[in-house]
Amino acid sequence: MTLAASAGDFHRWHVQRVDDVLIYSPPNLQRDEIFQISQYPVTEIRDSSHQQWFKRFVSRDAAQLGTITKRIGPAQDKRGVWTAARRFATKKGIDRQVIYLSPALGANRVGMLRIVYSSQAILNRFRHGINEVADILAGKQPASRAVPSKDNAKREGATKKRDQQSRPGFDNPPLNANIAKLIYYGVVDFGINGAFAKYVVVAILADGRCTKNVDALHELGAANARSRHPDDWGRCRIRNNRLEVRWNGDAEFETVDGFYRELKPRPADERLDGCWASTSGHDNALGTTSLAVDGWCFDRNGRFSHDRTLGIQGGNATGHGQRRNTGRYHIDGHVIRLVYGNGKKVTKAIGLDQDGEDAENELILGNEVYFSR
Repeated sequence: MTLAASAGDFHRWHVQRVDDVLIYSPPNLQRDEIFQISQYPVTEIRDSSHQQWFKRFVSRDAAQLGTITKRIGPAQDKRGVWTAARRFATKKGIDRQVIYLSPALGANRVGMLRIVYSSQAILNRFRHGINEVADILAGKQPASRAVPSKDNAKREGATKKRDQQSRPGFDNPPLNANIAKLIYYGVVDFGINGAFAKYVVVAILADGRCTKNVDALHELGAANARSRHPDDWGRCRIRNNRLEVRWNGDAEFETVDGFYRELKPRPADERLDGCWASTSGHDNALGTTSLAVDGWCFDRNGRFSHDRTLGIQGGNATGHGQRRNTGRYHIDGHVIRLVYGNGKKVTKAIGLDQDGEDAENELILGNEVYFSR
């Protein structure tokens, strides 16, 4: 499984793990350049042929990446490696092409590499990286070879230290690579007081899996969150501008009847300037009404305040209480890192609905949707 190799500095490539997938990317890519190799875990196939397994993988994966404009393969080369290529339409004018490579590793075991790139020139430039990852997958070299060298680690450590000094209280920038898309949708639900709007925030990962418990994704990590909250996980896809979901236990995908919004990643170190809040209420059989207001304010100096007000009225209970916390924030893509004044650090998903006339009217923070005030 050797492609035409070229000299390279593979030891300096970035390597990160998203669930059980290793993702390799070269350093210093330009803004309009894309190159990424995903190494999926070795799979043992028993109930199907290598060809059938490969076709299913490519079909499911490509369906999550966008509108296909060109297909090549599947085909098997003389070494037994199954290959396929797909090209996708993009909105930003940056071409996106994908190559799938699946070698047979013996004893009914198969591997899978997915290479995403923006041009043939980029593919040629980093082709040596495909050779390296293919050798790691086949066991021809240890995975540790992909770990940055000591000298490079020192440089990255120095950069990290500078980042910490420039943003006091942040031990490292939030990672958001595990969220491929962040969306929220609205449906009509029914309670004892009649119909009401319900909002659901969903994080879609690169492999198509999704969760409606976005807070648990950041608090526990994807693997632990799926283990502890399996009912909050499933598969999501967007087809013909409609959102389709299949939560664990569902037999098939269902189309969401209400609206949905896909939220764009936020620029690194973005500063917000405004306040957002959500209100919830509850009436019980004793005639007591409780009202909770959860509010967030952010300023352009990188500071935030979080207020929660609770009021109770009626029956034999009347009261009012308020709690306020403040701190600093840092935004990067789909993630915001909050550092409270007492040192507590919290990572949440973040998005702004900038669709339509009410630009930035809704703030999505973790599992909740807040409205500007």
